[in-house]
Amino acid sequence: PSANCVCYLLPCFRKRSVVGFCATTNDAFTKYYSTVKFQGVGQEIVDELSACFESALENWKSINGAHPEKIMVFRDGVGEGQFLEVLQYEVPQILDVVRR
Repeated sequence: PSANCVCYLLPCFRKRSVVGFCATTNDAFTKYYSTVKFQGVGQEIVDELSACFESALENWKSINGAHPEKIMVFRDGVGEGQFLEVLQYEVPQILDVVRR
């Protein structure tokens, strides 16, 4: 099970967006794997989601001996107007990793 979010500062600060990604490493949801990716200013759609997801799955497998049977994704950090973009760009990244 995995979750990710994108945090960003107001554009007036001209700072890059930060992707915070975390995934559970056990069935009790008490231990986690996490990683951070940096993106362009104000960018909320995640470019490197497949890399984050693949690392999280390999981490789970190294701890538990096999990939998880079920995966649950929680996505935060985008507005309603960006849902379609998330479905078109981020979901395929996840599906690509899961199908390998």
